[in-house]
Amino acid sequence: MTCTEIASTLARRMHHAMVASCGLLALTCRSLQEARPLLEARAMLRSVAHLTRSQCRQLAAPRRAAPRPRAVLCAASSVAVDDPHAELMADMTEFLKQDLEHLFDDTGIDSSRYESRMEFGDPLTRHTTLQGYLLNIQFLRRVFSPVFRLHDIKRTGPLQLTTRWTMDMKLSLVPPLVPWDPSLTFTGVSILDVDPVSRKLCRHVDLWDSCSDNSFLSREAISDLVGQLVDGVGRTRRDNTSASEFVTLVRRKEYSIQRCASGDVAVAWLSGAATTEATEQSAAQLATVLRRDSIRYATSAGDRPAFSVRQEEGSASWAQKHEIRITLIDQFQLPWTI
Repeated sequence: MTCTEIASTLARRMHHAMVASCGLLALTCRSLQEARPLLEARAMLRSVAHLTRSQCRQLAAPRRAAPRPRAVLCAASSVAVDDPHAELMADMTEFLKQDLEHLFDDTGIDSSRYESRMEFGDPLTRHTTLQGYLLNIQFLRRVFSPVFRLHDIKRTGPLQLTTRWTMDMKLSLVPPLVPWDPSLTFTGVSILDVDPVSRKLCRHVDLWDSCSDNSFLSREAISDLVGQLVDGVGRTRRDNTSASEFVTLVRRKEYSIQRCASGDVAVAWLSGAATTEATEQSAAQLATVLRRDSIRYATSAGDRPAFSVRQEEGSASWAQKHEIRITLIDQFQLPWTI
């Protein structure tokens, strides 16, 4: 018999002796509570009696602690790590919702929340100081009697907010009896940047829906302004206190999207000449530009839009025009890109 065989035989006999000893000790215990650890040890020894050497090495090897899931580690600190400006931007959003209501009234905006060297720009105006921005507001207020409507505001960047708005204006310096009633409507978005150190607004840029080129003093912007002023020639002054039948949500070159006084219906319209051929062409053009701008709609009468005839007010020389109206049945969402 070799030394290996002798050692193996001795190991087996020692194992059996340990099992028997555990059993005898368990029998001599006075209570089951005292015998339970010995019985558990005996069962464990029996379970490892036939293990191979490799299996014994695996059992003897130290176990490594399982790593915690990475998602769990990140979840606890996602707000603090990924969005350090969440509180600041939420506070600025609520501030703008309230502050912009006073843009053109006697209260005015809260200038303490704006940087003194803030930048402001739209297609017709440029300012690099808060004082210039405030003077521009006062100029519009005195000359055009603007009505500003904030439709929505959303966060579009870590330190950036975007508002969607409509501004209706009437030239207040025109005498009542002059046959000229210029009415201006602009819709668009404002991009506002926040300084993380001062926690104030440092940049404000307006983009108009009616212009594809929103650069300073672009031809489109000047043409749009002059066109709306000229469109008021021949109309007498109307009562500004009367409630409007609709609110323009989006005004582009080819069409406008309006919400009626009921508040639950939006319509798109495009004017054309009072001929059948021109009306059909205008309807096709309207459908094309709505698809281009990703504006989806459905009508109760199918895909064919409804037609109506409109007579311009104030002068009999104005020709009748066909208006093409499409009622937006499904939920309409304001576009956030120009």
